[in-house]
Amino acid sequence: MKNYHFGKKSSIIVTLLMLTFFVAACSDTAVESEEPEVEQEVEREKIELKLESMAYDPAQDAMVATLSTNLPEGTEMSVAVRGPSTLLDLRTDVKITEDEVTTVSFPFEDVVDKYEFVTGQYDVIAYVDINGDDTYVIENEHLLHDPVIGGNSPVMAEEYAGIGDHVEVTQFLEDEPVYDEDYNYLRYELKIVSVNKLSVQSVLTDEEIAEKNAKDLAEAEQAYVTKMQEHAGKVQEQFITFSDAFANPQFGDFDWMVDLSVAITEISRLSEEPSSYVAPKKYIETHQLYLKAMDDYKTAMDILPTALDNMDSTQINEAANYMDRALQKVKEVHAKIAE
Repeated sequence: MKNYHFGKKSSIIVTLLMLTFFVAACSDTAVESEEPEVEQEVEREKIELKLESMAYDPAQDAMVATLSTNLPEGTEMSVAVRGPSTLLDLRTDVKITEDEVTTVSFPFEDVVDKYEFVTGQYDVIAYVDINGDDTYVIENEHLLHDPVIGGNSPVMAEEYAGIGDHVEVTQFLEDEPVYDEDYNYLRYELKIVSVNKLSVQSVLTDEEIAEKNAKDLAEAEQAYVTKMQEHAGKVQEQFITFSDAFANPQFGDFDWMVDLSVAITEISRLSEEPSSYVAPKKYIETHQLYLKAMDDYKTAMDILPTALDNMDSTQINEAANYMDRALQKVKEVHAKIAE
């Protein structure tokens, strides 16, 4: 057998081959590590607010509600209560907690607030301000950067445009909008209506309801009486002018004709006003009698201009008879109101 001996030149070739394979392997590894990472798209959520419960708490003398929402922890909002027909004065500020539900308390200031809280269907409306200023002090700034549920003003306005009534975005666009290089317009407000309503009972006792009804009725009756007295006073004032003119007739005097014409026009106008008054039950019949008196006055005032122009004594007497009948009815009305 022959013994093979590698010379110095052969050893160098083998070493170079080994280095070549090593460099190639490293290059393959480097290429693989430089492949760009694929960014995962964030799945966005729509903002949602749910009214979990609402009940009266006698200890706090307040309506207490619990809310659940996917708004992030720390979000500050103002929450208002909406009743069966209108938005109530009950409103309070709250911050979203890390718990599953957030408790909101709506204190009653007086029995008037309770009286407005009638039995019916209720929901809540939350208002969330994202409101920056020129010092970049921003309320709820975390919502601007939240990739799942937040965003800046243009993003949010586009996302919730025309998709329903539960979330509305109000942009506070100005001549010089507040912004910085990281995100555009900061100023906007979210109006979030709970996706559900709950049936809630009135919190007033029967005694409180009766007391409040009696008070409201007494105030309505007094307001009606005061209004009627003021109206009658205005009519009487015009009749004084009218009577003074007729007590000293000057048919050829321009000023006399103007004074008489103004009185007739005002009495005619005033006679139509009470038809718009709402009379409490106690005064319905009295009010109908007053309206008849005003009709008589209106008829008399319609007759007089022509009667005076033609100096027609028959028409003048007819107008006087209507005024006498009206006056008798007004006296009867005053007697009933004074009772």
